[in-house]
Amino acid sequence: MNEFDFDPGRVMSAARPSQMVVMLYEETLVSLDRAVDAVERGDLAARNRHAQRAADIIDLLYGCLDMQRGGALAANLASLYRTVLGRLVLFNAGRDGTAGREAIGLLAPLLDAWKTVDRGADRAAAAA
Repeated sequence: MNEFDFDPGRVMSAARPSQMVVMLYEETLVSLDRAVDAVERGDLAARNRHAQRAADIIDLLYGCLDMQRGGALAANLASLYRTVLGRLVLFNAGRDGTAGREAIGLLAPLLDAWKTVDRGADRAAAAA
């Protein structure tokens, strides 16, 4: 297994939706870190692979938003995901890590927020 192998069973077997989102954010941030490292080493092929992996996950998260039930939260996440995808286009077109680091900066605080949500869901499940 290498860093590009994705085990959908690992994600799908998660007990809670919030846990799945945490795993997807973690994987996205790891891919973005690898992409930034690759561009700084001058390995543009690796940058493209890792950035594409991150974009694929963001696209998945975007596609899972329920705009009807999610209201303003879903709309805000949709806007953020579009912004991140835009940063990734610029990142892949450039030769430095600036746009990739900007994407990381946009997503990292949300990972922390999703971890908080997941801990609350875990406590609620344990209490039930």
